[in-house]
Amino acid sequence: MPSPEMEDLVAIAKIARPRGLRGEVVGDLLTDFPERFDELENVVALLPSGERSNLKINDFAIRNGRIN
Repeated sequence: MPSPEMEDLVAIAKIARPRGLRGEVVGDLLTDFPERFDELENVVALLPSGERSNLKINDFAIRNGRIN
């Protein structure tokens, strides 16, 4: 059962790999509504350790089912 803090989160992408030299990433979309990203300035990343990290979205593009 997810913790109460986790119940408020919705998975929209999974980071697949780093890209470039400026902290950019490529991610696999997990949402049927990629327009969700249009409204977002920040997201919460769930790290493999279980910790959460706040990340800022500066810019993005959706190509071939991936977000860059």
